[in-house]
Amino acid sequence: MKARVAFLVTSGVLVALTGSGCGGGDDAGAVPTADELAAELLAPDDLDGAWSVTVPDSDVEVSSGVVTDEMRDLLPGFELCSNASEEAQAAASGLEWDAFMQLELETDDSIQPPDDRTGHMIFLQQYLAATDSADTTATFDLLRQGTEACLGDIEAGEEGPGYAEVMDVPELGDDSYGVLMTVAEAGGWAEWLLHEIVVRDGPVLMVAVVTDIRAGDGVEPYFTIDAIGDIAKAAVDKL
Repeated sequence: MKARVAFLVTSGVLVALTGSGCGGGDDAGAVPTADELAAELLAPDDLDGAWSVTVPDSDVEVSSGVVTDEMRDLLPGFELCSNASEEAQAAASGLEWDAFMQLELETDDSIQPPDDRTGHMIFLQQYLAATDSADTTATFDLLRQGTEACLGDIEAGEEGPGYAEVMDVPELGDDSYGVLMTVAEAGGWAEWLLHEIVVRDGPVLMVAVVTDIRAGDGVEPYFTIDAIGDIAKAAVDKL
């Protein structure tokens, strides 16, 4: 299960967070480099709780946060549902990230497969890209249009079925929106809650996904929507 979770982003999982660092200030229109973006990624100590960096089972070095050509091959593509326009689908599938990091949260009831299948597995993924501000705005608008077209029932595939709905998020950057996807684990033994926030700010686009995999009778969601907003604000403050 852990191997499947590493570098997981499902269709419609898009979050962009920006702030006064790379995307703001006197050089708000300047396009930051991959190294500059990587330096603005959230680190475990930036968040409350026992977070740590997750490294996939691969020989590819990922700890710097900069997305290399080798690392890019590990990252999944983004696909919107067939209800989205061709333009929106092309914008999603054409995204190329400059910086990435995945964090995992250790909880008091962490799932420990294969024997322990009750509790939570929680991951936070961040994806950052930067282009000309006009291009970033156009991409953001297409992603939002495509995501709105894909709200509602999610057909079963490798995982599922599920449901996608609007999630309230704080006002971040130049524009923002959120989506909550609830998806059944294959086999039906667990449920995935994928919290997604999309923000544009100048030339920077960031996708952050907080995934809460919960399993077992009476196991409630780990985060409130307000707590997800706090994580988003922490990321904005770091940029």
